[in-house]
Amino acid sequence: MSIFAIAAASLCLAQTPQTPQVKTFANYEFGLSFEYPATWQMTSKKGDTKFVIPLENGITATVDIHAVTFNADTEIWRYVQKDIVLQMKRQVLEQLEEEILGVPLLTTRSRYTEKGTPTVSLSGLVYSATPRKMLFRVTAPESVFGDAESKWRSVLQSIRTIAGQKLKPEDPNRKIDPKEFKNVQTKPVKVTRIEGTKKKDGEVQKGEVTVPITVSNRNVVLRLPEGWQGEVVGDNLIAIKNRDLSETLNVAIYCTLDSDTPAKSLFRASSKSLDLFADVIKREEPAPAKNKGGATVQVVWRWGKSSSGDLTTCESTGLLGEFYWMFEYKSTSSGSAEKKLIDALIKVMTVEQGS
Repeated sequence: MSIFAIAAASLCLAQTPQTPQVKTFANYEFGLSFEYPATWQMTSKKGDTKFVIPLENGITATVDIHAVTFNADTEIWRYVQKDIVLQMKRQVLEQLEEEILGVPLLTTRSRYTEKGTPTVSLSGLVYSATPRKMLFRVTAPESVFGDAESKWRSVLQSIRTIAGQKLKPEDPNRKIDPKEFKNVQTKPVKVTRIEGTKKKDGEVQKGEVTVPITVSNRNVVLRLPEGWQGEVVGDNLIAIKNRDLSETLNVAIYCTLDSDTPAKSLFRASSKSLDLFADVIKREEPAPAKNKGGATVQVVWRWGKSSSGDLTTCESTGLLGEFYWMFEYKSTSSGSAEKKLIDALIKVMTVEQGS
């Protein structure tokens, strides 16, 4: 081939459109976008996105991205992530608070074995004051995880807000406004809240048994379902019993005006009981929801093994107005009868201001 033909061929190649080296990912639910290599394979389903990152020797890593709703304290997020990792029989390597776009990035790094291969996973929540937040999870074999993480963090350097606004850190006390992104959304976005399911139509069911107590210099009443008895045993403490329950439940009554929020009180109590377990076999933590008495209840159940044998724990709170109740339950039995009894209590129990 002559030099002129080679030059012509080179010119033709230079004029041929080249495949883009990067592509753009954008999600209007959490309002962020970033550039990623065109060699990454991306799939999306029902709002969730997965990237497959090619590494050396045919090995791949994955990055899963979700839009989540969370506006509680950062310590609650770390606790929940740690609890999930331990429940899955995995090892928590570290939990850190970094910074991205001027807001906290809450990361949890864990290690486990997947089909005989040592594997590492890194999750990160962009803790921004937005209705929904970006959650990512990088997963790769431990031998190549450093390379996978490096490639992902290079991508994160291009992250930006779609609307160009500056992000603000989340305030756990603010109310989420689902219309915050109305000026940048091209279509309606379904916002799923963590507050729980809608209450079915029907009359409020109040407990028939009442136990008066003074809390924060105000008269309040703890209302219990039939079959329970209560006795004041402290400044803000009521011991309640049921003939079918082997343990006495000590129910503490708090006022939100001079005490921690129910979520923070539950978090601390649940963190403390988690330390009693050598192995957590099962955990239940339904979303906060209204009970039949109108109180917003939260509950955490765990079953597993302690150093001395079987262990079952439950922590729960119920907020109505300015007051809430809280109790902690521990048992060396894993029977379902007592759980059913306590769950029935939680569905009705309220604390209300008295006369």
